[in-house]
Amino acid sequence: MVVTKACGDRYDEDEGEITSPRFPENYANNLNCSYQIVVPQGSHLELSFDSDNFELENHDTCKYDNLTLYAGNSTSSPVLGGPWCGTDAPGNYSVASSVLVMFRTDWSSTGKGFRLRYHISHCGGNLTAERGTFSLLPTMVDSDSGSSRCTWHIYAPEGRAVELRLQLGPDQHAIHGVDCADTFVASQVRVLDGDSDLAPPIAVFCGRHGGPDTFKSTGRTMTVVLVVNPMYLAGTGFRASYRSTLGEKQGCGGTLRQESGALAPPSRDSSGSYPGGPLNCLWTIIARSGYGLELNVTALNLGSGTLPCNAASANMLEVWDSLDEHQEPLMRLCGQRPPEAPLRSAGNTLLVRFVTKAKGEGPGFAAAFKELPPLCGGSVNVSGDSWQTLQSPGYPNSAPANIRCLWVLRAQEAVTPSGAVQMFDADDAFRDVTIRLKEMRLPCEDGAYLALITTQKYLQLPPVRLCGHSVPQEWLKPHASASRVQLLLDTGRRGGQAKLKLEYGSMADANLTYSQPSGVVHNVDYPGWTTITHPMLLTIAPVNATATSAIALYFVHFNVGNPVNGSCPTVFMQVRDGGASSRVLAHVCGDIDPTPVFSTGNQLSIVVKNTATFHSMGGWAVRFFMVYYSSPAGAPAGCGGNVTANEGALSSPGYPTTFAQRSTCTWFVTGRARATLQLSFVAFAFNSTAADCDSNYLEVYNGHRDTPDAKITRLCGQDMPATLQSTGSQLLVKMTTNEKNTGVGFYARFKVQHDDQRTRIGLSSEV
Repeated sequence: MVVTKACGDRYDEDEGEITSPRFPENYANNLNCSYQIVVPQGSHLELSFDSDNFELENHDTCKYDNLTLYAGNSTSSPVLGGPWCGTDAPGNYSVASSVLVMFRTDWSSTGKGFRLRYHISHCGGNLTAERGTFSLLPTMVDSDSGSSRCTWHIYAPEGRAVELRLQLGPDQHAIHGVDCADTFVASQVRVLDGDSDLAPPIAVFCGRHGGPDTFKSTGRTMTVVLVVNPMYLAGTGFRASYRSTLGEKQGCGGTLRQESGALAPPSRDSSGSYPGGPLNCLWTIIARSGYGLELNVTALNLGSGTLPCNAASANMLEVWDSLDEHQEPLMRLCGQRPPEAPLRSAGNTLLVRFVTKAKGEGPGFAAAFKELPPLCGGSVNVSGDSWQTLQSPGYPNSAPANIRCLWVLRAQEAVTPSGAVQMFDADDAFRDVTIRLKEMRLPCEDGAYLALITTQKYLQLPPVRLCGHSVPQEWLKPHASASRVQLLLDTGRRGGQAKLKLEYGSMADANLTYSQPSGVVHNVDYPGWTTITHPMLLTIAPVNATATSAIALYFVHFNVGNPVNGSCPTVFMQVRDGGASSRVLAHVCGDIDPTPVFSTGNQLSIVVKNTATFHSMGGWAVRFFMVYYSSPAGAPAGCGGNVTANEGALSSPGYPTTFAQRSTCTWFVTGRARATLQLSFVAFAFNSTAADCDSNYLEVYNGHRDTPDAKITRLCGQDMPATLQSTGSQLLVKMTTNEKNTGVGFYARFKVQHDDQRTRIGLSSEV
């Protein structure tokens, strides 16, 4: 069927051609043409536009005359492509659904219009254009069959590779980590490096939320296979776009397993441009097991550098200390200035990506890499026999700059009384592993940090990342279901500053003593739950505290037992003013955060108990997260402190009672490096007004100096302040009061915002 004059119609033939009215003569004004191509369920539609005969009135946003494709039967269906205008024809499209073609014109200029050809085939097909798209929507799968299988074969011209960008649909029914052949997997997508179903896999997805992910073939062909379980149609579907470009055989990316080498983009043609248009070259560099890598970028020419390196139109060079380019890169370069120092990996892999956005600019770079012998890091076994020590290179002296050390902790097998070796169950391997920070000086401002990275069987959990000039968190315990635990130390950009010493061992006892002047206290499986079968004792006893020091304890997250008629009959927490048998300051339970607790001396004991004689669902589980501060000698409990944490709380001394003393209290709060802090108020009341704000007030500063240029605000009166945001990872909060204050003071919470978690590292055991 060929339609040349009609303004819209319905088409259900297997193939045909559609043109704008009057084509190839100019179309008319004020048109609103709707062309509906009906695709039977389980079939596949391929669309191709005549690139030599596409001419619509041009506009930056195509607001006047335009052509739009919808993946469905109406304009409320998902947009498949467009709107388009001008003389650049759309690419080819392949989709497993009906398509609505909408052609609209206004009252002014006209053009030749468009011509497209369509073909309806079985699901999948052969794609031979240099670029195009294809997709499968959940509603297009035949639910009456046992399964559905679609195969697309993509062919690039000789001397080119296929680059595929894949956007998977949300798979709500899939189970993460199951075998892809499992009955409960909604769908499986296989990307193959060749033109058959038996070609080597580039990537296989099942039971996961997708990308977008970008893949490239080594040759000129690629195959995409989708297998769908119709029992779970809501969890199927994907969208994909492809193009022909330069690949590994043309010098654009590849896997390098050698002690040293060089990286450079492919050769340019006689015009100075890269053939094949914009580049996306990805190199994977893998050193020998136990070795590191150093990358030195010696030349850089990526344009003027006036655009931000993350701009959509910027040429850039990115480097990951990882095999996952979806994480924030360690380095992102644009412009013409190479980095001052080489980049060193923590593991034995580096990922380097070179991206150009324009066809004719001819940007480039040059880099060299080499293996580094192990300076620090490695695999260590954790046993229950004794505590072992890890420390930064050169300790007790400061470590050199730009050093990244990766230690992999491995749980030791247990020996039964009969002498038999018993391997830990994977889900319990690290239940008793404990890490204690002894000394830490890792300046946040230099980019130095220590990260605890916990990997479960199928998922890497968000890392715990610490920095600062003192120990911010004394005890670290990996998640109980960890299958691998890693400690990553980055010494930062400047030498002579960073040092670290820690101990690790196996400690089944839940009782811990906190000896730092401030820190965080939480259940061992936090943010998960810990089952209480025996009493848990947590003692806060700063080693350098004077007899006149006091401790303030703040509840940030609290889920301990269930109150009954105002009491806590079974599972509860007690906070005692001193040792474990001292006076009870608080007896709490439930899921509402209790008010702060203030000691009268330099020690607090926290006891978590379960007095039930039976356990429901395997036991009673608790979850809590608290921060504590030691006040300066002679100051009231809660009057100032210094803490490094991702979140926490602080208040006027004795809150919620009135604090009517002549005093100045200062809190220093530090979040993670390259993050900001948000300070929000829960309560605020001082005996002052905006017009008389010089006696009882609260001041907040960026950084840790109370200078005029760092001040964010001064607060007083009875009105609840707005939420405050720091510009960096540090805040100073300063409260000034006198004997006439009659308000309750303040209670505030802080939380890290805009966190930059560049802590994923790559290890390869294949060499």
